[in-house]
Amino acid sequence: MTFVELLNKALNDQRFALLLASNPHAALNEVGIEPTPERVEAVRLAMHALKAANIAFGGKVVDNI
Repeated sequence: MTFVELLNKALNDQRFALLLASNPHAALNEVGIEPTPERVEAVRLAMHALKAANIAFGGKVVDNI
């Protein structure tokens, strides 16, 4: 699974998005990706960026991205 596919899954699967945001290590394991420290940090940064972009475009603060 690529990083883009991982983010697409998070955008389309609320349960997975919540897991990815709250426990990236477990979420990566769930989809068969080794949760290296670099990957876990990349996921945390990406989730933070998605939340900020959503707000910047007038969206509400949500927990599922």
